[in-house]
Amino acid sequence: MISKKQSELIANKKSAFTLMEIIIAAGVLAIFIGGLMSLFSGGSSMTNKNLWLSTVTNQLKLACRQITTSVKASGYPTCMRYPNSITERKTDIFGVHFYDNLLMATQTAEVSEYNGSIFLALTEAKPAKLGFTDSRDKAELNYHIFALNKQGMLTYSKYSEEVAGTSVQSLSVSSIPSSDSLKNPGMRAVLARDVESVECQKLGTGDKSPVSVRITCKMPRSNTSRSEVAVGTPNVSVQPHDNLGDMNK
Repeated sequence: MISKKQSELIANKKSAFTLMEIIIAAGVLAIFIGGLMSLFSGGSSMTNKNLWLSTVTNQLKLACRQITTSVKASGYPTCMRYPNSITERKTDIFGVHFYDNLLMATQTAEVSEYNGSIFLALTEAKPAKLGFTDSRDKAELNYHIFALNKQGMLTYSKYSEEVAGTSVQSLSVSSIPSSDSLKNPGMRAVLARDVESVECQKLGTGDKSPVSVRITCKMPRSNTSRSEVAVGTPNVSVQPHDNLGDMNK
């Protein structure tokens, strides 16, 4: 017969967990927790991706709208009218200047004024009003500058210069002046961030062909990217450049 003490030992042995059972339970728990963490991480990653895509899409639309608007502004009007004559805008300053290649953010030249490379530059001439009679009357030139820097920021700058009414007919500015030399530096804004590259090209063979600007943004530490294309049709000459940085060089 089994003694009372032996019965108690057998009962205790049956109610205890073996080492193998504990290891198996711990493994199952680890797999369960790992699955939950993976699910949470995947959901968080998807949320971040969707948020980035939404933000970048809006930025690209804004950038493309500004590029298109600026290029169109450079083409109208085609002349500046004064009391006795019409001065056509034929000098180089009134053309649409662009970097004719694929510009990667990592390849940008550090032009001090824009902290990057200018890839599009143009001048908008506001026509003078009829009735100007002396040198105190002014005409206004607006300069539109688009640049890309190594931090992936696409910037837009606009500044103005006043020109005496009597000097417009002999205006001989050959390049866009530095904003530092002007009394009115105008405005500067970041249109898009996380920009990986900008590609500009002339669509067609004519002197006044449309200009296409493709902007590509890439999400940091990800293969996710988004592109948008702006197309502007000027009524002035389109002038390609193959140098990085300052278009005036």
